[in-house]
Amino acid sequence: MDAAAIATIKETFKRFDVQGTGTIARPALAQVLKLLKVIRSETEHSVDRLVEGFEADEEGKVRYEEFLDWLLNNESSTGGGGGLRPGSAARHIEQSKKNVEKELADARKEVAMLHAQLANQLAEVARKNSKNRFDTESPLRRATSCAQDLEKVRSGKFLSTAQERGSRRKKGSHYDLIVLGGGPVGYKAAIEAASRGQYVALLDAKGSVSGLPTGAHSKCLREAAVDGAKTWADVDEVLNRAFSSKREDALKDLKTYSVDELTGFGTVLDAERVRFAPKNGDEPREIKFDTLLIATGSKANRFPPLAPFFDKLDGLFDSDTIGSIDYLPKRVVVQGAGIIGLEYAQIFRKMGSEVIIVEFANNAVPMLDVSLQEACLDTMKEIGVPIHFKTVIKTVVKAEGHTAASPSLLVEIVDGETLPCDCLLSATGRSGCATGLGLENLEPLGLKIGRGRMIEVGDDGATGVPNVYAAGDVAGANLATVGMAQATRFVRSVFGSGRGSNKSKTHKPYGIWTIPEIAAVGLNEQDAQKDYPNLGVARAEYKQTVRGCVTNDHGFLKIVYNRDDGVVLGVHIIGENACDIINYGAEVVNDEDTIFDMLQFVFPAVTFHQLYHFAATDAVRRLKGARNLSADAAWKRLAVCMKKSIGVESTADALAEAFHSAFEHFDLDKTGFIKPNELQTAMDNMGLNSSAEEVSAMLEEVTGDPTITYVDYDQFMAHMMKQIG
Repeated sequence: MDAAAIATIKETFKRFDVQGTGTIARPALAQVLKLLKVIRSETEHSVDRLVEGFEADEEGKVRYEEFLDWLLNNESSTGGGGGLRPGSAARHIEQSKKNVEKELADARKEVAMLHAQLANQLAEVARKNSKNRFDTESPLRRATSCAQDLEKVRSGKFLSTAQERGSRRKKGSHYDLIVLGGGPVGYKAAIEAASRGQYVALLDAKGSVSGLPTGAHSKCLREAAVDGAKTWADVDEVLNRAFSSKREDALKDLKTYSVDELTGFGTVLDAERVRFAPKNGDEPREIKFDTLLIATGSKANRFPPLAPFFDKLDGLFDSDTIGSIDYLPKRVVVQGAGIIGLEYAQIFRKMGSEVIIVEFANNAVPMLDVSLQEACLDTMKEIGVPIHFKTVIKTVVKAEGHTAASPSLLVEIVDGETLPCDCLLSATGRSGCATGLGLENLEPLGLKIGRGRMIEVGDDGATGVPNVYAAGDVAGANLATVGMAQATRFVRSVFGSGRGSNKSKTHKPYGIWTIPEIAAVGLNEQDAQKDYPNLGVARAEYKQTVRGCVTNDHGFLKIVYNRDDGVVLGVHIIGENACDIINYGAEVVNDEDTIFDMLQFVFPAVTFHQLYHFAATDAVRRLKGARNLSADAAWKRLAVCMKKSIGVESTADALAEAFHSAFEHFDLDKTGFIKPNELQTAMDNMGLNSSAEEVSAMLEEVTGDPTITYVDYDQFMAHMMKQIG
């Protein structure tokens, strides 16, 4: 018997030696003998006949050495129902080896056929369903890659490959991950991937990676304005402090995780290479990548007629270039009544500038809940910022005395009016930074650029090109925090999730840094009305909370909920700390909690979170049909007073009889109706003193009509029974 046959015997034996003791039990021995084709069946009788030549141990197990020795030396020509086939065991083992090899060859052919069928099926899916284009190649690609990697490990080739890749990385010519864009999303992705052992290059044109979003500028200005800044030096101090601190933190992280920060411009050549042009003018070079993340963010829209003047006319800014302003303007014209426009309008007004907003539409911040829209407009009126709706800018020209150091502009609007200013801010939305990156080289491979010049992505930022991903504003995130969450999911998907969760929340909270703050999550009232006919809204004022009384802050929290089951659909807040307290609302909406669940949550004392309890309490009462909470409470007091006065068990029948008797006593003129004076007399007689206004509200609460000044018997009985239900 040759070495190959013995190896086959050993491998077969080891399959049943699960504990690695070098022994197998009698039932397992039957399986081994059958696989080696030594016996015709696996009956106990056959096994007994074959093991007569040696003894098992105390546990009834057979040692490998004795088993092999028996196979090599035992010969039998027994026939019948069991036992060795004629001839030596060695010949049977040799034949067994050949049979196994044939079976393996047949199995390989079948696997190859299935592999080809799978490839054809995946290709068909890709053709029929473009929505799944992000992962059509993934199963086949992963299977092929896994097989190739396994072969490298077995052969030892992976060591030489690792050395070769390491050499290229030392030269900066090959990275596990290249990130295009050094904003908060790209920075987050780079650190997350590098912390998982990946070799990462972060390409950024500005060379000042800090993790700060574009919107950080307005937040710094707001902080300065709230603190009473009146000069640009005051503002500059806040700006420098924020940037210096974040830049220092970023440099520390980049060094800690060995991320290469490359300052310059990256152009995608194909699905494996990027052309990097250093900002300092050095010779451009090609860099290879295993994975590419596009996180280039967004840029301000520049529409006619102002488009030709940007970067040429001092004093004209957009939501990107406003970060370069270095003076406190006296007069500001803001184009656009969206989030960015309102933020800067309020900030500059707070610092003493005269501000006018010009908006081509007929409303402001239309994405907000209608109540927040109204609150924003009220705030603008209070601080003296007029908004010209349905108004467009015709042109802008330099005024007399205009200089780069002291801009002076004249903004002409459609009605012929001219608005003088020294700062014109165009805030007309943003679009993805997807041009000038060489992405057209990836479009034939599956990448698509959609509405707003944003890259279309699937789960985890997949673009349709197997190793190319996108995250952040360029992938439609719109908020830096949402983009950073996308970056984290991308890294966990591609490089491993560690102990983290890949679960994504459907509803993302957002904050607007106006004065006061605005925050929201979930559906607003006007959108919810489309899908929930039985919609409820409830509201709590800041002044209702202890914290609000202490700080004298104004604002409100509004919840939108489904009256059918009490599930909270949206939360909307305006007031100080709104951007902080919205987080609980986001959990409620995402978890589909109800107004009843909200009442069970215990918040820290003397915080604005108490607003949730007040709003939920209001919602519960309205869920029961209350229109006027004060009037409803008055009816409740009347019903409870009568219930406690009944000398018998308060069953439904007993209460109905009591309310029937009460109606007859209240109806003094026996008309079958209770009128205001009669209800007031009844309330007074029971010690539930109420004013004429309160009694009128009680009647309206029942009838729903302020012109009806009485309640009939059926209305009275139904309402009273509902109060004690």
